[in-house]
Amino acid sequence: MVHGFTKTVDLKINVVSDEIYFFGQPEESAGKVLQGTVLLTLTETIKVKRLTLDFKGKMKVQWTEGPQHTHKQERSIIQHEWILLPSQNNKRPHIVPAGQHSWDFTLTLPGDLPPTLQAEMGKVCYQLTANLERSGGFLLHNTIQRKKPIRVVRSVLPSEFELVQSLEIHNTWSEKMIYDISLPSKLYAHNAIIPVSFTILPIANKLRVHAIMVTLKECCTYEANDKRKTDSRIIKINRQENPFSQAVVNHDGMPSTPWTRVLDVQVPARSPMIFCDANSDMIRIRHKLKFVISIVNADGHFSELRATLPIVIMDSFGPTISAASAEALTLPTYDESWRSLPYDRHLWDTLRQQNGSTHTDLMDSRQPVTISSFTRTMTLTSSMVPCHRLENTTMDSDLEDETVTPHNEANDENWWHGVDLSRVPSYHSMMDMDPTVPTCTQLPPAYDPIWQRCFSSS
Repeated sequence: MVHGFTKTVDLKINVVSDEIYFFGQPEESAGKVLQGTVLLTLTETIKVKRLTLDFKGKMKVQWTEGPQHTHKQERSIIQHEWILLPSQNNKRPHIVPAGQHSWDFTLTLPGDLPPTLQAEMGKVCYQLTANLERSGGFLLHNTIQRKKPIRVVRSVLPSEFELVQSLEIHNTWSEKMIYDISLPSKLYAHNAIIPVSFTILPIANKLRVHAIMVTLKECCTYEANDKRKTDSRIIKINRQENPFSQAVVNHDGMPSTPWTRVLDVQVPARSPMIFCDANSDMIRIRHKLKFVISIVNADGHFSELRATLPIVIMDSFGPTISAASAEALTLPTYDESWRSLPYDRHLWDTLRQQNGSTHTDLMDSRQPVTISSFTRTMTLTSSMVPCHRLENTTMDSDLEDETVTPHNEANDENWWHGVDLSRVPSYHSMMDMDPTVPTCTQLPPAYDPIWQRCFSSS
């Protein structure tokens, strides 16, 4: 409410969502729709000169060098305006009665918008602003303004495998040791834990690891009016002294197995403790992990090995995917292969030939069919499966014999012995295959005889 309007005006901006998620890189990301409603609630009739709504996105960079030298630049990213109640040519105001009034709005946002960012020397922000101008200059507050910040977030696509694949450094250090440093992924969100695995196998005698250390660093580069400033800072450090003090060595001072240790690095939960990665013409933010392995040589002097791996810090991984969608996108494990029905060519040929069966018939006749000691409930009618194939369909789980009578191969002149080569058999069907049936000795005929046969017949 606004006191200058005698508490009669209530102006609000309601949006479907104040967070807009873009997936993928800017050049491949699809646009999203920003939509909502401007709501005006009045307790009495008022005169309105103009009502507008605008959406603005801007990028701003500013830093100071010396006591009075400031570099500053501001750029508009996107701007759009809706005229909800326009100014009339005759300068007469709109008479808006008491009650509740609403105006819907939609705007398609391009997929290459930079994400919202609030860094130390730069920011990217988006905002909706509604302005209501009341007619009459005698009023103390003749304009009411409401603002609604909109947060733009960029997330990754499942196809961006280079971000979710593991990273590894594997090398030999000047005949001192073989070392391996690995990360499970290149991509991490706020409040995530980065497990860094060290695997070390000494080559030199009496070599000892004094310490291992992991440092999370952030590098921010800002540009304003062709001037550039780079700011680097350390976000987190994890150091472990004598990480392999309990390692077992042989009588010659050499370890029997490689030494392993995992150091966890906690990503801060929010800004400004850490900023997300950014890549625009004015603000660029990068992150990297620096590794240090400090060793004590046999003669007592210290040596250090240093390595670096780049990582990506994102605000989040996007809205939660439903369990059903996640399951649909996940490939089954090998252990789950028993859930698939082992392939039988004659059964599938019979199913293909039963085109006249209705859905009702199938639903009313369910029979358990046991194949390779695994029972499945299949929607089959008795007319769809030959009687001789339903014999011995229930057996104890410890039996290994084929429970469905195999197809009579005496009348089958096909060289592939009843195997449909257009389908890959399941794991258990291959395990339960009759060893007396030749599989590799009778190969398909060569292409040349097939080609000669076709042309000789014509």
